[in-house]
Amino acid sequence: MASTTFMRVEEVAEELGVSKSYAYKIVQKLNAVIEIVVHFLPNYLESGSTAFVQLGVFLAIPLLCCYNGKRGSGGRAAKWGFYIFYPAHLLVLWILKLALGV
Repeated sequence: MASTTFMRVEEVAEELGVSKSYAYKIVQKLNAVIEIVVHFLPNYLESGSTAFVQLGVFLAIPLLCCYNGKRGSGGRAAKWGFYIFYPAHLLVLWILKLALGV
């Protein structure tokens, strides 16, 4: 491993002391993070006014790494709660805009 740039899944499992299947999941997550960084970092460094917006992409990386590939436990109540919350909060913001005269 000393002269190679990349590690195989078997080497990752051996280094971390985990099973081969768990090492495969780790490698998948790391590859996803690397792909995001390689895709967005050049645009982030070159842009001026949109740099702040693109920073949000990097803030999402830890959340993406925590995803385990399974659906959440919220069920139908959470689904419909979010369906109702989104238009409701837009309505509240619109009413505030009208009230403040902005």
